Amino acid sequence: MGKTIHGNLKVTNDVKVKDDLKVSDNARIKGRLSVDEATTLENTLSVAGNSLVTGTLGYKVPVTAISAATTLTAAQSGTIFAVTSSAAYTITLPTTAAGLHYRFFVTAVLTNGIVTITASGAHLFAWLINSVTGTDVSPDVTANPTPATGLSNLALAGTSPAGTFVELIGISSTQWMVTGRSNLVATPFTLS
Repeated sequence: MGKTIHGNLKVTNDVKVKDDLKVSDNARIKGRLSVDEATTLENTLSVAGNSLVTGTLGYKVPVTAISAATTLTAAQSGTIFAVTSSAAYTITLPTTAAGLHYRFFVTAVLTNGIVTITASGAHLFAWLINSVTGTDVSPDVTANPTPATGLSNLALAGTSPAGTFVELIGISSTQWMVTGRSNLVATPFTLS
């Protein structure tokens, strides 16, 4: 029979549960936690040390829609943003930090509006921003032959088709690595 704890769980030594464990609020364990059956966490799990999973660990990537001016936070790192637009707007990145990771995916043709992704401090470092044409297995690719550095803005063309995507990864406190792809032949991205 499983154990359900409604509220906080605080353990200062090792604990072993032979059945299911469900904690509906915060759990703080300073020792080891060993659960032989299913474990359900209904809130954030934070692990400060190493973790070993010997079974299956289920995880869903967060997906959030954006259709107007937005300022992102570091807490949203790892999110895929579904981008739509009927008017121009700006997405502002948080302060650059190593490990931050954002992906932007155009879900429907952008109409009448350029979507601009802005970074403070001219920290965009763009490499392999391509336009892909053709539908065969080996499409024609046009890529940046050398990286563009010291940039603050990446604009998605106002007619970017569904499927256009951009990925930004914080490499350091002064660099965002930028990659992207679009099947819009004429200038899918503008860097400045």
